Amino acid sequence: MWKIVDFKKWKKECFKKIPWNFKKEPDISIHENISGNYFYHIAINDIPLCGEKNTMRRELRLASWGIKSSHIGERYCKKCEELWIKGGII
Repeated sequence: MWKIVDFKKWKKECFKKIPWNFKKEPDISIHENISGNYFYHIAINDIPLCGEKNTMRRELRLASWGIKSSHIGERYCKKCEELWIKGGII
């Protein structure tokens, strides 16, 4: 037998069960200039700290920041690094 449910009441009950006061962890990632010249930036929630607009997300771990190989010639944004350290994040 079907039971008639008051949708508005059911919706209110469901919303009460959701923990609305949770804090979302910031998404910290490394971005590269879209020109593809291996110039990297530190980004929080896909926005580079230095404000650079033309970047793309890279699948690099933050632990690899500052590592230079002999054949690629990576460069790292000094402004992003300074803001990162100044913010007390590392």
